[in-house]
Amino acid sequence: MTAVHGEVIHAASLEEALQRVRNVIAELGAQKVVVNRVRPLTDIPWREKWPQADWFQVGQTEGDLRAFCATADLGISGTDDGDWRARPQTVYRRVVC
Repeated sequence: MTAVHGEVIHAASLEEALQRVRNVIAELGAQKVVVNRVRPLTDIPWREKWPQADWFQVGQTEGDLRAFCATADLGISGTDDGDWRARPQTVYRRVVC
């Protein structure tokens, strides 16, 4: 991620990760956001929490993921290895697909 000048932001909990997402969306004025298909991200109602943004949820949204990523302002991912509750969530400021 850092090789393409993206910024990785780690959070110790889901609550902290959502607060950081809120902060980054506001800071960037993000209009287009990609969310990876990993738990617990798949359980979060992104469109309800931030209806001002256009969301592409991998595995749930129809359309061309690469085309959306090419113009996205923000990408959100996490970890899907083992117990997701014990691992930090990650917010990517720059999208790479």
